[in-house]
Amino acid sequence: MLPVRKAAKGAKQRTVSTSEVRKQLAAALRTVKQEKVLIGFGRYGACVAVLVPVEAAFILAGRGAEIRPELRSKIKAMAEAFAGDLQLEQAPAARKAPRTSRKAPAKKLAKKVVKRRLKPRTGR
Repeated sequence: MLPVRKAAKGAKQRTVSTSEVRKQLAAALRTVKQEKVLIGFGRYGACVAVLVPVEAAFILAGRGAEIRPELRSKIKAMAEAFAGDLQLEQAPAARKAPRTSRKAPAKKLAKKVVKRRLKPRTGR
């Protein structure tokens, strides 16, 4: 799986559709682990999440000193390039399919009939 593909105009496309990643999740995880790259998840034309190597989590947690300097600089450079290509904005609302039919009316529950036992009246 190629995490970064060439777009039509020659620019790098930094996101992959969630459907594509879902089909090839094992390959995406292997690519991130071995090549230490970032894979963006696109939904409705906007990037909503990023699959990153575990070392990136250490950097985010402030424990970047535990990561080899060359790997740390590679991850930071990729993250900066990734963020530079994207705009941070809210993802568009999910598109709902138009309703084609009405819901069936709910069934009314039968009223529970309680038979009362009549008490015999006693005269006063």
